[in-house]
Amino acid sequence: MLVLSARPVVADGLAGWLCGSRSWRLAGIVTERSFAVRAVREQRADIALVTDDMNTRIVLAGRLGDVGAATVIALSETGNASDEADLIRAGAAAVLPLPVLTQSRLLRALEDVRDGRRVLSADALSRLVGADPLGTLSTRQREVAVLLMQGHSVRFI
Repeated sequence: MLVLSARPVVADGLAGWLCGSRSWRLAGIVTERSFAVRAVREQRADIALVTDDMNTRIVLAGRLGDVGAATVIALSETGNASDEADLIRAGAAAVLPLPVLTQSRLLRALEDVRDGRRVLSADALSRLVGADPLGTLSTRQREVAVLLMQGHSVRFI
């Protein structure tokens, strides 16, 4: 695991959370923007946690084509669904909201990414798949979907 943040307090906090877990080994902390891309390519960590202040998009672009480069989890300050969707399109495996991130949420997301799943908000997902995912359904299909989301059984429907 590699932690990249231009703010040493944030980097140390994330590292502390990881060191408190038996499942993850910290490979290093990078607090200098000029070393971010090189660190992700050369440290050979499985996953890199990258905060916005390290310019996540440049880190993602810098690892393209490098098979051994770390999988990037973006830690976003904004919580903006459009930015989040852009980061996923650029290659991030997950986007987590840094201001409200908890240790348990981070560790759960790391497990999800390790298992091959992407982690993002529902708003970002809707931006990735289209504004209205139910828009292509017939009226009856939409009614059934709503009933299922409300918790009704297939037998009820």
